[in-house]
Amino acid sequence: AEGRERDEQSCTAACRKARCCYDEGGLSCLADNFEICMDYAPCQNLRDLERTNPDSVLTVAPDDLDQQCLWKLPSCNAHCEKARCCSDPNSRCLQENFIACMTYSACEDSTIGWNMTIPPMYNFLPQAPAEMIYACNERDYSDNPDLIEMIQPDSCPEYCEQVACCYQQHPQDNCFHKDPLGCQAWHQHCQTESVAVANWYIGNFILPTALHPN
Repeated sequence: AEGRERDEQSCTAACRKARCCYDEGGLSCLADNFEICMDYAPCQNLRDLERTNPDSVLTVAPDDLDQQCLWKLPSCNAHCEKARCCSDPNSRCLQENFIACMTYSACEDSTIGWNMTIPPMYNFLPQAPAEMIYACNERDYSDNPDLIEMIQPDSCPEYCEQVACCYQQHPQDNCFHKDPLGCQAWHQHCQTESVAVANWYIGNFILPTALHPN
């Protein structure tokens, strides 16, 4: 954050190649490039340029947070207190700031009662089927007659209905904390549905009308 304040233009330029890791106005590549996105974690601080509510953006942890927490310095608790929402299952903070929250792993050594355990992928959700890359128009299948016969216009929203809980606004209905990596993996496909993009950060996933005939 301090580097950005000194030279925002250079920060933006350096992050351009990893824009899909943090650009909430476009398609996310986070699930497919998780390790790379973690390498570019400081770029998450640029998200406040895109959000209508910049105050909802959690800045990434300072580079030396692990040392601060190892030595039990007061600054460790101060930083970790700011990110306490990451470990709150009744908050959308982890979902809206996933990479930034991951940079606060050193808070396990703080004294504020931090407990953010990331469970294994698909421990709660089913694994996304391989054909979703075609059903959600991520890859062309026009030359494959078997896929053309199998995949219907509503295939993508029908698949994504299985993980509607990842998009729910109410904490009791939202399952992101139960399987954050699984939700991220499914979102990699479902984000091609405009309704999913619109609601990933604000909650309240609305399924297409076609799936709910009156």
